[in-house]
Amino acid sequence: MEEFEAGTKRRKIDEGEKTVYPSKTPVEKPEFKPNLKTKTKKRDVKDGVKQKNYKYKHEKEEDEELMGKIKELKRFYNQLRVKKGDLKPNKEQKVELVNNCLEILGEDFKKFAFKHDSCRVLQSMIKHGNVEQKTLIIAKCMDMFTDLMTNKYSHHLAYRIVQYCSDETQKKNLISIVISKIGTLIMHMFASEVVELLYSSSIMRDKKQMIHAFYGNYFLILQENKGKSLKALLKEKPALKDGIQGKLENLAHKLIDKGLTRHTIVQAIIYDYVSI
Repeated sequence: MEEFEAGTKRRKIDEGEKTVYPSKTPVEKPEFKPNLKTKTKKRDVKDGVKQKNYKYKHEKEEDEELMGKIKELKRFYNQLRVKKGDLKPNKEQKVELVNNCLEILGEDFKKFAFKHDSCRVLQSMIKHGNVEQKTLIIAKCMDMFTDLMTNKYSHHLAYRIVQYCSDETQKKNLISIVISKIGTLIMHMFASEVVELLYSSSIMRDKKQMIHAFYGNYFLILQENKGKSLKALLKEKPALKDGIQGKLENLAHKLIDKGLTRHTIVQAIIYDYVSI
């Protein structure tokens, strides 16, 4: 019997030629090692055993109570939104339905304002309630107004608050709240719509105040010269021109990049920048 030739799979035998395949050597499998770098939630895993997320008894009871209240609110909501037929409520019936909703809500407006279904009920209450009821609901939502503006569902409620707010004091409070964070809110996908409505429905004095709030450290100087245009002010105080122009340039580029030029408040800012 002859030895293997290099690069071949055949060998010669006395009886003749026979195909021989090289034997496969067994491959040792690596020892299993658990991936210790995998991140796991501490609340879900304890001592390597997955735990169930149990709720305490009082938490379950609170959830059931909340769902029961939302169910009642939706019943009154469906009556409020009837537009045709004999079941359409008149003004007195609408006021009574809104009162029923207010009794269910109590002081826990925050629990309902950020949920997609109960948030619609609050919108309908503001729309169909009388002046006193609207004022009361807006007052309850005032402390969480900026949070409402940036939420996926509740920004519609913030929009209704601005739309149906008839009290001048509350309107000024809303403007003050927005001015304090106007640079952030105008860039937000949902909040920018509310800022635009508040701006377009305000008087000229409040409009100027909202625009001046974008100028940062120059806000107080501009507020002291409310009667003058920005162009006239910079003629009197040319030392401020470079600072304000740089501020407006950065702001205008950001607003344009965000695609917010459809808003009149953004157009007013761009106009100030171009007119300098």
